[in-house]
Amino acid sequence: MRRHHTKTPVLARGIKRRAVFMLGASLLILGNFGAAQAQTITTPLTTQQSVADGATLTVTGTGSVIVASGPAVRSAVNGSTITVDNAGIIRTTAIVRDGINAFLSSLTLSNSGTIEGTRFGISTSNIVNLNNNSGGVISGVVAGVNASNVTALTNNGTITGSGSSGVGIRTFLDSENGFGGTVTVTNAGTITGAGGTAVDFRDESNDTLTLQTGSVLNGTVNGGAGTDALILSGAGT
Repeated sequence: MRRHHTKTPVLARGIKRRAVFMLGASLLILGNFGAAQAQTITTPLTTQQSVADGATLTVTGTGSVIVASGPAVRSAVNGSTITVDNAGIIRTTAIVRDGINAFLSSLTLSNSGTIEGTRFGISTSNIVNLNNNSGGVISGVVAGVNASNVTALTNNGTITGSGSSGVGIRTFLDSENGFGGTVTVTNAGTITGAGGTAVDFRDESNDTLTLQTGSVLNGTVNGGAGTDALILSGAGT
């Protein structure tokens, strides 16, 4: 006899109509009538966090998500739009996994903490707005940031691809899934590619890289196809 398994919502005590689902090893919280709600982490966790479409995950300075299996944070379903605000630690120690994985989804991120992956620090199809603030660290072995479409990425901290072929920021064309377009990167921090390439525009769009005062690139910039622009802004040499 074939058994059919269904996800059964558990009513959180003291909160009306809030459903809490266990999806594999990750926790997904849905609010009233299924609306995505904010999640705030203030203590160390070792369970993968799955962020619902339209939801915001906040990791405070005392909080962390450090996992040994899969990505530390991921979008719950493909096609999601998620927001992550990190002041703590988001890290995976699993083999070839990402700190944050929002592939085939859109990501807005503010980071003043640490995000680390054993493949990519961050992997997403669409960066709506990514701010790596002063003191923020984003690191991956293959690339610190791996994305297709990048509307706005601003780095005032450190972004590193630490592997022997590591790239700091890597973009790619994913026309099959409808991603890939304008890429805009502004840097006033440090971008390092241990493999020799700090920024790799692999897409075919017209990309813009703006280097502001204090900008450090440890590695070359690969413009890829398209008509790209390098803008020097501020003082310095």
